[in-house]
Amino acid sequence: MTQGRCDGREWVTSFKISYSHDAFHWKYVNDAYDNHRLFEGNIDSCSVRHSYIDKPVIGRFLRFHTISWKGHPSMRVEILGCQPCKQPLALPPYAKTTASSESSPNKRNSPSISGTAQDSYLLTKGAWCAQKSDKQPWLQIDVGPPTILTAVSTKGLGEFRKKRWVTHFNISYANSTTGPWYNYSESGNDYSFTANTDKYTERRHYFASPFKARFIRFYPTKWKGKQPCMRAGVFGCPQNGICQKGYLRVAEDSPCVENIAYGRKSYVNNKRHFKRHVGEWSGSNQAQRAVDGDENQSIHHCTILDNFYVSRPFWMVDLGHSTPISGVVIVTWQGKNLKTNSPVKSSYYDYMRNLRKLTVYVSSEKRRSKKVEKIAKESNKCGYVTSVNEALFQRRIHIECMKPMNGRYLYIEAEGAEDRWSKVFSAVLCEVMAYS
Repeated sequence: MTQGRCDGREWVTSFKISYSHDAFHWKYVNDAYDNHRLFEGNIDSCSVRHSYIDKPVIGRFLRFHTISWKGHPSMRVEILGCQPCKQPLALPPYAKTTASSESSPNKRNSPSISGTAQDSYLLTKGAWCAQKSDKQPWLQIDVGPPTILTAVSTKGLGEFRKKRWVTHFNISYANSTTGPWYNYSESGNDYSFTANTDKYTERRHYFASPFKARFIRFYPTKWKGKQPCMRAGVFGCPQNGICQKGYLRVAEDSPCVENIAYGRKSYVNNKRHFKRHVGEWSGSNQAQRAVDGDENQSIHHCTILDNFYVSRPFWMVDLGHSTPISGVVIVTWQGKNLKTNSPVKSSYYDYMRNLRKLTVYVSSEKRRSKKVEKIAKESNKCGYVTSVNEALFQRRIHIECMKPMNGRYLYIEAEGAEDRWSKVFSAVLCEVMAYS
């Protein structure tokens, strides 16, 4: 929309438009004949003229080139368009950042400016800095579930006396750390982004071709100072609705984060339906149901822990390597897919009502350890939930670790109530999800 100068007889009668993503490389809006389109402007100084672009263009910057005018080239402009999916993604504490190398910009290694990948968020006071010897530095951001990425933003090293920032960088993206990695390109060529000119000003780039990815890497190619230092942010479409398999929402309105237990090998320390005590850890389909990503609450899709053949029933998942763990979300059985008067349903409800407590442990102990006392130590305890006020029988149970935990194996122990006439108890785990 365009207007002239209402307090005088001045307006633009024709103009052309060019657009750019970086304010350096410009393209004109063309007409049907692939010539620079000449837009008709206003006929007076106050009325509004609507001009439509036949084929929408994507750009950050627009230039209006005045061609003819009345009195003097004077104009007011309002731009109408669409800019969906521009929300910030991968914000702490949910984001995970890694880098090719890390180095403090301060020789004395100031604790406030460590130069690690965790210092790379836009709102931090420091920045990520690569080692001076790093010939191919990169900073990687894990945005969580693969989603549409529309823009990136960069800054230099923050509140620190040294002047260090990245002036040019390239980008690649992938859905797995093992690849394949794709270089961001425009017009068939790898695109070089122009970054910052000082350490404080934020520079944002909108992609001409948004893409879907989980991981995005920044490759500094030129920089100010002895080493590349930068802060970075990613923008796009946040995951809406139900999280895809392998991810969870810790709270109803929180973003989707990685479920580090999904698809991992799981074990129980008893084999059900064998009329003998089995004192070993056994992997089975029954144990694996709790990490299959299926939150179906049918009992046939759940893992059952009970004390038929062991006094202390445990379920365990092997995370593959030592992993930070902040908490666990457990989806429990609520009687689904069994008839109301079913004796099986009644018996399971009775057994569940004998359940008193679920405790989560995190340990580096090997799964073949038969002595549960080695697992159930206070130092390994993440947290627990009890039957007080029916907390244990909610559909969704959130157990947040009382302190930051690290370990390869995550255990859940079921304990029975001592004041019930029957000492038999069961815990039905339909899905167990863990997050860092």
